[in-house]
Amino acid sequence: MKKLFFTLCFALTAGMYLNAQTVLFSDDFSNQSTPNWTIVNHYSGASSNVVWKWSNTGQSQGDVTGEFDHAGASNGHMIVDSDNDGDTGGAIKEYTTLTSRAVDCSAASTVVLSFTQLYRRFTPDTLQVLLSTDSANWTVVYNPTATLNVNATSANPQLVEANVTALAAGQTKVFIRFSWKSTWGYWWFLDDVKLLVPPALDARALAAQTTFTNGCNLTNAEPVSMLIANKGTSSISTFTASFSVNGGTPVSETVNLSTPLAFDSSVVYTFTAAANLTAQNLYEVAAWVTLPSDAIVANDTAFAVALSINPAAPATTAYTMGFEVPPVGNEVGGLAWATVDANNDGFTWFLSAASANTGQVHYRYSWNTNGTTAANDWLISTCMDLDATKAYKLSFFSEVGEDNDGLYEEKVRVRYGNARTAAAMTQNIFDFGTQSNSTYEERKAAFKPNATGTFYIGFQCYSDADKWFFDVDDINISLLSPPTAQFNTSSNGFTLNVTDASTDLITNWEWNWGDGQTSTGQNPGPHTYTTGAGSYDVCLKVTNLAGIDSICKTVVISGLDKADVSDLVAVFPNPTSNIITVALNHDLKYDAQIELVNVLGEVVESRLATGNEQEQFNLSRLATGVYTVRISNATVKAVKKFVYAK
Repeated sequence: MKKLFFTLCFALTAGMYLNAQTVLFSDDFSNQSTPNWTIVNHYSGASSNVVWKWSNTGQSQGDVTGEFDHAGASNGHMIVDSDNDGDTGGAIKEYTTLTSRAVDCSAASTVVLSFTQLYRRFTPDTLQVLLSTDSANWTVVYNPTATLNVNATSANPQLVEANVTALAAGQTKVFIRFSWKSTWGYWWFLDDVKLLVPPALDARALAAQTTFTNGCNLTNAEPVSMLIANKGTSSISTFTASFSVNGGTPVSETVNLSTPLAFDSSVVYTFTAAANLTAQNLYEVAAWVTLPSDAIVANDTAFAVALSINPAAPATTAYTMGFEVPPVGNEVGGLAWATVDANNDGFTWFLSAASANTGQVHYRYSWNTNGTTAANDWLISTCMDLDATKAYKLSFFSEVGEDNDGLYEEKVRVRYGNARTAAAMTQNIFDFGTQSNSTYEERKAAFKPNATGTFYIGFQCYSDADKWFFDVDDINISLLSPPTAQFNTSSNGFTLNVTDASTDLITNWEWNWGDGQTSTGQNPGPHTYTTGAGSYDVCLKVTNLAGIDSICKTVVISGLDKADVSDLVAVFPNPTSNIITVALNHDLKYDAQIELVNVLGEVVESRLATGNEQEQFNLSRLATGVYTVRISNATVKAVKKFVYAK
């Protein structure tokens, strides 16, 4: 499956102009026997099968699918595919190297190593590109893991260039080595390896840049800049910089540098003109450099993606986000959600195609594999206009990881704030606490902002150390509707049971039994009518953040008046310091409700008689004081008092 992210794309075309550069060594791996290379598995035998291999599929075969989006991949390339060749449980060490034949660089005064790669990082990885002049002593010239976060993927494809002049220039023998060390890693694709002498003039557009940060309220005067590098051996003082937005009319400006740009150095140029990104849209900003006699013009243009989004207004239009970004879906706003690694441990949220609730992508937080660092990472929305006079409903689907070793509980809370930083997330929506569902379940919460304004919604994963992952998908924020009161009833003799059926996100329940008695709570315990048979209006009033609703139902209590058999019931010891025993007569030991009631009239414990002549209650969790034992069935009742003194 293709990875769903935008990359800056720029290509190097060798030989576009004659004598543009001198190639000292080149291998596009079109020969499956790889005659220019030596492959070594340093953990050979049963301990590991992970080794550099030739392929022309452009795809990894591991459980996290990778596809090398490189035009030369089908002609042949090299790959280390850890999950496919190694131990999927992570117990096998991996160490394999790919080493070139000796290359003669004796006539070169400047030498550059270039290659094309695709790499997905996992924390145990140690990837290195090394050079040697004697095949014994090696110097690291490039480290793929240095600038890539855990669970992140490089540009696809990524052109890597390293100035190795200090090591290779004037040397009769130069060896190149690609070294992979890992445990339970992902994969590393490699193609088009070259040692070359750069041309005299080669200006390179490395990146187009905008000040776009969150996609909200972009203006008609957004600054545009570009990163320009000198990849030629001659210094550059003057050039032309240009940009266009979505293929529109180019803007060109002449640049005169006060300090000439030397070989293998770069400069950021900010255009005097600005870009109009007012309209809600996904923009492509192209920026390019023009240099007379530039030897390689194919690398002169770079691209940036900017996303202009009007603030969401969930009070009028529900905000939905499933992160289905182009080319799979049209929720481009998902690209503007931000991640914040608040504990700076290199592990945070990322877009994933591993286990979506619906569609193909979702956001995942993945744990710090050192086993000691707890999570503190935020996934923060684009801007939303919220009204302090309105109440809102948040819902989302989430799951945690589970494998053969069990389920990994995670912790999550949702807050909001006025900026896309962890420090700004000061207002609580709901702390969902520990999550223990390994398949997607819906979570809901209601909130009312403390002020009217533009805010951001933040999901914070704060799991304990040594967990696994937490997935979030299909977020919905909408106006909360006032509640709808509803309940069901069932009666037995003089006892009435109620079951709440109200919606939505109720915060308070008030019951009136119609006999002068009231209760609170969603489903209060059975209510006994001591006033005898008859019709009673039972009412429920419910409250949520959006309002109040109530409903009344008439219930008929038809049980017979009960005979008082208190003299036939005993409670002992009285007083008691721990256990109270209730001795029941023959009429009460079947189908009788036994209740312990405190001096406030609150039922502190209730059970049905089990057919035994004695029922015992452990009072250790109760406060000391005077209690009443209340016993009744359809025909008889009994009341006894006792003293509980520890």
